[in-house]
Amino acid sequence: MSDPNSTALQPPRKVHVLFIHGVGRHSRLSSLLEAYQGIRSNLRSHEAPITFEDPIPNWQLRQFADGEEPPYLRLEPRYPGAQPGPTEAIYFYEVNYSSLAGIIRANQPLDITHLFVSFDLAVNVARERLCNEPPVPKPSGFSPDHLALASQVQQLAAVCVAATVPILGVPSWILRNYTRTFVATFTRFFEDIATFALDKNGEQLISAHVDRTVESIVSGPLFSPPDSTHQEDIFVIAAHSLGTIVAHNYLVRKWGRGGRLVPTKLLTFGAPIGLVCWLWLFLDFPGLKFSTGPIGDHYFCWTPEPLSQDPLQSMEWINVVNYMDPVATAFPIDYVDLGRDPKQVSAALAGGDVAHRFLETGGAFSAGFAHTEYFDDRNGFVEILGQLTQLRPDDPSLIRQRPAGAHWRKTTIDLMLLRIVSWAIGVALVAAFLGAIAYYYQTSEVMLLLPIFAWPRATIGFLGFFQRLIYGGPTRRTPIERIKTLRWNDVAALPYLLRRAFGFGRKNPAPLSAAPGWFSKLCIGLISFLPTLVAMVVPVLMARSLSTIKVGPLFFVTEYFFTSLIVTVIFALYLLAFAVSEFAAHWRAVLLILRRPTGTPASVAHRSTSP
Repeated sequence: MSDPNSTALQPPRKVHVLFIHGVGRHSRLSSLLEAYQGIRSNLRSHEAPITFEDPIPNWQLRQFADGEEPPYLRLEPRYPGAQPGPTEAIYFYEVNYSSLAGIIRANQPLDITHLFVSFDLAVNVARERLCNEPPVPKPSGFSPDHLALASQVQQLAAVCVAATVPILGVPSWILRNYTRTFVATFTRFFEDIATFALDKNGEQLISAHVDRTVESIVSGPLFSPPDSTHQEDIFVIAAHSLGTIVAHNYLVRKWGRGGRLVPTKLLTFGAPIGLVCWLWLFLDFPGLKFSTGPIGDHYFCWTPEPLSQDPLQSMEWINVVNYMDPVATAFPIDYVDLGRDPKQVSAALAGGDVAHRFLETGGAFSAGFAHTEYFDDRNGFVEILGQLTQLRPDDPSLIRQRPAGAHWRKTTIDLMLLRIVSWAIGVALVAAFLGAIAYYYQTSEVMLLLPIFAWPRATIGFLGFFQRLIYGGPTRRTPIERIKTLRWNDVAALPYLLRRAFGFGRKNPAPLSAAPGWFSKLCIGLISFLPTLVAMVVPVLMARSLSTIKVGPLFFVTEYFFTSLIVTVIFALYLLAFAVSEFAAHWRAVLLILRRPTGTPASVAHRSTSP
C-alpha cells in the first residue's frame, strides 16, 4: 500500500498494465500483442502500418520478454525527459486463461442445447418466485421493473433455445463441412461462460491463475514500492468481455484487503457485469436481496464474499460501452460490490462512481461484431486506454464520446431497424422456400402459407416449445420440487409441465450421474429435429395434394439431393433470421424497461409470458 505521506512524493516512475481477454480461443501472447498493435496501428487496415498513424511515436519497445511468466512488453520514452510526466517505463502483461478453460471443458464437455434449456427452466422458476416475493428496493434507487425484465429475459432465453435447432441440430450436422468453424466458435463462446459462471472447478482454477499472475507482477522485481522520492508504481487492469467478470470477481475478493494487489485503475470494455449481476440476484436470491448466508441450491457457482465494513482502497474505474454491443452494460453502483453499502463504494471510487464512456464503431447492423471492435475506435477507446496508462497526455478533450441518453436512444431506434430488416430477410427466405415448392409442383396455392411462416414469434415459439419439451426436465440446479411450482397457464412453463405429465423427468438426476451416451444423444437430436421437419414437409404435402404431380418429399430428396440441401439451408437461414429479429426485439424491450422511470407500470404482463 502506498505510504501515507505519499502526497509529498513524486509520481510513480512506472505503470504496469494487465490485459485480461474475453471468451473464445486465445493463443499465448494474443491478448498482449493485440493490445500493443491495437494502440499503435489500425488493425482493420489492409496495409502494413506506418509511423504516421502511431498515436504514441515517442514511446518505443525496449523489451519483449516472451519467455517470462507472465510475458511482458516494456515501453520506454524514445527521448527521455521530453515526454510529459515522470513515467520512465510502461509494462504490458496478459492473463491467458483460454487454454486452461479449454482443458477444463475437454475433460468435462457440456451439451450446449441442454445448457440453454436448463437456463430457460431456471428463469421460469425464478420468475414465478419473483411474482410471489417482490424485489427489495436498492439503496441507490436503482429499482427497475424486475418482473418486466424477467419476462423479457424469459423470451430471450426462448430465442437461444430455439436457435439451437439450426445451429446445433440436424441442418448443422448435414452441412458440418461448411458450419464446423461457426459452430465451434458458437459452442466455445458459451462453454467459456459456463466454465467461469457455473463450474465451480473452472471458476476456482481461473481465479487462482489470475491471482498468481497479479501476485507475480506486483511482487516481482519490476514493480517498485514507494521510496523516499517516488510513490508506488501504478497497477492497471484492462479487461474485455468475460474477462471483465473475471476482473470483477478478483476485485471483490481483494478490494477490502487493500495493498498493491488492488489495481490503481480498472478499465472494462464490452462488460456484461450489469447483466450478470442482475441474473445472479434474480436466479439465486429471493426478492433479489443479496445475502452472504447459505443460499441452498443455486444456479451460479459463485460464493458470496462475507459482508465487510472495512474501508476500501481508492481506485479509478472506467467502463466503456460500444454502440450495438449486445454484451456491454452500463451498470449501477449497486453492482460494483453487492455486499457493500453503495455509499462506501462511492467513497472509494474516483469521481464517486464508475465512469461510463459511450462510443460508436459501427452502424445499425454492427451487432454481430461490435463486441470485438473496441480497438478500432482510435479517438475513443484507444485514447481512453492511452491516457489511463499514461502513454498519452491526460486531456479529456481528445476523447471522442457520446452522451449516455443519445447513446441509448439511438440504440433502441436502430434495434428496431435491425428487427425489421432481419424479419424482412426471413420473410424473403421463407418465400423462396415456398416458391421453390410451388415451382416444382406447379401450384401457387402453397404461397398462402406465407403469412403463417412470416410471424417470428410463432416460429421461434414453435421451435422453443418442442426443444423445451424434448430436452426439459429437472437438473442439478433446478430440482423437480421447483418445477412443481410452475403454472399451467404460463406458456413458457407449459412444456416442462407436459413433459412431467407424460411421465418424463419425475425424478431428480443423481448428483454424479453421467451424461447420455452417443447413441442416446443421436436419437434425441433426431427427435428434436422432427418439429422442424414437419414444418418443412407440410408445404410439400399441401402442394402435392393440390397438384397433378404426386411425387412425395422422399422422391424429391433422392432425385434432387443437391437442390434439397439448398432448400434446407434456406430454411435454416430463415430460422436464424427470425431468431435475430426476435432477439433484437427483446433486447430493445429490455433497454426500454431500464430507461423507464422507476415506478412506471410495465407494458408486458407479469403473470405470464410468451416464448
